[in-house]
Amino acid sequence: MKDFKDRFVHACNKSPNVPRYGQGRQVRIAEHLGISQEGVRKWFLGASKPRPNVMKALAAFLDVPYVWLSLGTDQAEIAVFREMSLKQDASLYAFVSYILGSVDRLHLIRVVTIRRMLLL
Repeated sequence: MKDFKDRFVHACNKSPNVPRYGQGRQVRIAEHLGISQEGVRKWFLGASKPRPNVMKALAAFLDVPYVWLSLGTDQAEIAVFREMSLKQDASLYAFVSYILGSVDRLHLIRVVTIRRMLLL
């Protein structure tokens, strides 16, 4: 599910903590989270999303993973992205180290050359 609204509706439909549509689901969620019913209504419409601290409480109330509710991904997918990121960071670090090492070698060659020229 791509949009927060769709994940939110799906989680509400599956949760035993939330009444069925038309039986006070917005009011129940709002009361539990301590927010306005209007705010919850906007989530159902897709007009807004909860702030991170409210999103965490909402995910716990609906008994769904926070990452899935907020981003639409699961922990396994996040782990794959994190692993790819670490590999890319390592590759970038190796490349930068190589370049800096090359720069240091070039600098050393220039210094030695200039000293030799001055000693002649």
